[in-house]
Amino acid sequence: EYGLKLDFFDLEADFVMTSRGCPAACTFCSASKMFPGGVRTRDPQLVKAEIEDILAKNDKIKALKIFDSTFTANREHVEAFCEMVSPFNLKWECEIRADTVDKELLTIMRDAGCCYINVGLETTDTTLLVDIRKQIDVKQVEVALAWCRELGIKSKVFFIFGHVGQ
Repeated sequence: EYGLKLDFFDLEADFVMTSRGCPAACTFCSASKMFPGGVRTRDPQLVKAEIEDILAKNDKIKALKIFDSTFTANREHVEAFCEMVSPFNLKWECEIRADTVDKELLTIMRDAGCCYINVGLETTDTTLLVDIRKQIDVKQVEVALAWCRELGIKSKVFFIFGHVGQ
């Protein structure tokens, strides 16, 4: 047994990174410091080769955890990934920003196997959202979560307690 499971589904999983970086520079997050210069995507064919290698090494793998800081930062990249991954018939999860998705993109993702998303909100305090440079508002997250519920995509919201000034 590999040990990595897809949350909510108890499926053996492995992880891939399809991109590095994040379009935002939130004060609490290291992604923009670890991967300066914005988002850099990997060629979907290289990701495909990696997935094929993962499956060849372990036939129990039924799911993927996409470890990108913001998987949905580049819509064309997400659409290309979805087209590439669909034939594998895998379930997968990813992290998104609420301001980088719409219902159409979430539908494409779901149809390609996305069954679970993680979305960062960090706080519901509008002043703190500005202070931490999150560049989103609570309503955007609520709308994205409503789309997920409607589409049958499970979701988790990230919160941080104890922000400076909180």
